[in-house]
Amino acid sequence: MQNVSIYTKKPTSLEWLAFAVIVIIAAVLRLGAPGIVEFKRDEANLSSLALDMARGRGIPLLGIDSSVGIRNAPVNAWIMAVPYLFSSDPVVATQYVGLLNVGAVILTYLLARRYYGPIAAVSAGLMFAVSPWAVVYSRKIWAQDLLPLFIVATVATGLIGFVEGKRWAQWLHLPLLSWTGQIHYVTFVLIPITLLLLFIGRRRLTRAFYLSLVLTVLITLPFLIGIAQEARAHPEEFQRIATSGIKANQPSDKARPLGLTGDAAQFAWLTITGTDIHSFAGADAFRQYLASVPNAYPIFNAFGVLMLLAAIWLWVRTLMRSDARTPVDLTLLVWLVFTPLVFSLTWTRVYPHYMVVILPAAFLVLGAGLSDAWRGLSDNPLVRRLVLTFGLVTLVSIAGLDVWLKVSLLNFLNVTNTPGGFGTPLGYFSPIREKVVAEQPAHTLANLDGQYIGYHDETTVWNFLLYDLPDRRYLDDVTEIYPAEPALYLSHHCTDQTQNYYLRTAQEGCYTITTRRAGDFDPAAYTPITDADQFRFANSAQLTAYRWDTQQGCLTVVWNTERGPFTEDFSMAVQFVNNSGERILNADGLSLRGQYWRPGDIVTRRFCLPYGQERIAEITGVLLGFYTSTDTPEGKRFEDVPLLDHTGAEIGRKQEIKF
Repeated sequence: MQNVSIYTKKPTSLEWLAFAVIVIIAAVLRLGAPGIVEFKRDEANLSSLALDMARGRGIPLLGIDSSVGIRNAPVNAWIMAVPYLFSSDPVVATQYVGLLNVGAVILTYLLARRYYGPIAAVSAGLMFAVSPWAVVYSRKIWAQDLLPLFIVATVATGLIGFVEGKRWAQWLHLPLLSWTGQIHYVTFVLIPITLLLLFIGRRRLTRAFYLSLVLTVLITLPFLIGIAQEARAHPEEFQRIATSGIKANQPSDKARPLGLTGDAAQFAWLTITGTDIHSFAGADAFRQYLASVPNAYPIFNAFGVLMLLAAIWLWVRTLMRSDARTPVDLTLLVWLVFTPLVFSLTWTRVYPHYMVVILPAAFLVLGAGLSDAWRGLSDNPLVRRLVLTFGLVTLVSIAGLDVWLKVSLLNFLNVTNTPGGFGTPLGYFSPIREKVVAEQPAHTLANLDGQYIGYHDETTVWNFLLYDLPDRRYLDDVTEIYPAEPALYLSHHCTDQTQNYYLRTAQEGCYTITTRRAGDFDPAAYTPITDADQFRFANSAQLTAYRWDTQQGCLTVVWNTERGPFTEDFSMAVQFVNNSGERILNADGLSLRGQYWRPGDIVTRRFCLPYGQERIAEITGVLLGFYTSTDTPEGKRFEDVPLLDHTGAEIGRKQEIKF
């Protein structure tokens, strides 16, 4: 049984042309300039999960970490596994995300046409296609960028299933709601829409709806299993969240009482209107960008007022009139208002990207309002022609400004260093990646920002970019490996003697690709440890040399390895002593992650005093040792690595070096 007004006239040639133009614009803005996209730690972490799945290395039950302290659902990895079935190149994956968002524009167009007609469809579709923030939230591998298509599909199946009574849509709605909700936690704001539609369509529920409950459970089950496993593995973290709430993960909000904030309304406004798009240029460069484009923000704000008037009109219409279209109007209004409303309470921190949920609703409301305004016009052909011309010119002008700003911004971001704003475009990494992967080195060393994959930004990014290489090890500015077997060496330190790959500007940095061998180690730069052949730690490390910099308070230690890799990580105890043997200062730190140890390597690590530089003159030697740390319910447990003599007998836990 149909209980809603549906526009059933066939599209005219002019409408087909308008639809084609909208799709082309949406595609160009989302798929064009594929190298000008961000690819940071979150994108790399998600891509690693997805590529592991695509390569048959297991189906993840949890996603990457979230800001609320609980890991995300695995749905994002499942979605992103599709492009990684064909290529490990993240550019291909970002194009896939763009295609999903073109689909969101198409679905929004079709939804507007179904319930409001061609005027609404063209208006909503065009504004969605060119919306600056809608384009921004469609150009990288980020959970929020996956949302629009599934949000529109969820609401559409709710309307078609519960208002129109279509069985196929009733069967899909709840599973889609669960799927979309697992993409990002913010989509819990769709639940009130589902409840409203269920109430409206309560007399039209079919067996398909009840069968959909089974499919919904099956879709949600992997995430629930993953959460249960995580809770067993880290009960203290879940206990903390349960007792302290989400705010426990956001220290600045701990003491903030529950109240009202205007941040959500502000974020909703700028997201819908397209203002503040210059923020991607960063605090240092946004003025330079704004000076290069016309000041379109007043026009965008006027567009926001028009959308607001359309929303007010729909509210008035809903209150004053009850007809077949009322459930659709009410659904759009709840969709538009609930997200900024619920985040106006300070129960948790709100971010601008939370408002991506309401973008399709805003353009649908605008389209509905413009369609009603058109129908309410005088029947005088001249008046209608003038209004239609003015409306088209206005929409096309705003759309043109949107496109101009976005294209100009992409060009600006591609050549300008934007600290605090847009990250280094992926296109600058791609040639380096292609060169390294083309060489197919058996071993790769990368001197980047740290040793921890998944935590250090640059290391995490490059670990994914070099995913196809078999043996990858990551260093930092204080650690070096001179490998027993030659390795390709990628470094973010460039010199005049190497081929350099510069990023957007020299100030942003560059990369160099060379080869690293054990023979590159210069023993003349260090003081040898004369009794090195007599002592070896149980992890196979043999201290061979050191360099003590009294000016900086830094000690560089050299050791050889005979075993590896290890599952545990080794830190080094660095305890400086005075002439009396008293331990006066220490500079402990990670030595080298256990997974990076290999037989026959030479390793150097610099340890600098974090404090106490005024006592450097007292230092006459150092005690060195290795230890591991393990997390336990009672806290960290530390265990020293024994020091052995040439017979393998334990002779202590520290090796002393006299300066």
